[in-house]
Amino acid sequence: MSVHSGWPSLVSKGNPPKLALVGINLRVDNASRGLQGWKSEMAKKKKSSRGLLVRAYAEDISAKLLEQHGDTVKIVIGRKSGVYVLSKEDKPYYIGLASKLPSRLSHHLKDRHAGNWDRFNFYSIRSKKYLKDLESILIRVAKPEGNRQKGGFGKDKNLRRTLRNEIIQSIKEDF
Repeated sequence: MSVHSGWPSLVSKGNPPKLALVGINLRVDNASRGLQGWKSEMAKKKKSSRGLLVRAYAEDISAKLLEQHGDTVKIVIGRKSGVYVLSKEDKPYYIGLASKLPSRLSHHLKDRHAGNWDRFNFYSIRSKKYLKDLESILIRVAKPEGNRQKGGFGKDKNLRRTLRNEIIQSIKEDF
């Protein structure tokens, strides 16, 4: 039996070619380039790294829904900690972190942010140790007008000055 000419090439350097098919690997004999001598084995599923940071999320939730159904929001979201984004007209207005999200959002309905946002997004993060850094990244990228702080990572972590100095040194060496 020969391999159909419309199939992608099954030849790989150094190893017998493989054809992955519904969870089974078929090893193709190089000499005949057919399916003779194939050995089936269960394909090992690779674990995806998707979803390892975010435990749960809610996006594009209206502030009115929170006002009218705060108890339901508290039950569904519970005491999850994470990063949240308050938005007005689809633009980030304020980014923050919370250890108890429903309470924090309810507070924002009455504090200096009241009336400045109409929707929110929330991302529950698996490890609290990443919350502050994640919040800082979001604030630095989105630059929301409601945040007074820029978000920081620590004094010695910014490589901009080192990069600048290395480039200047490289230019000097070229002349």
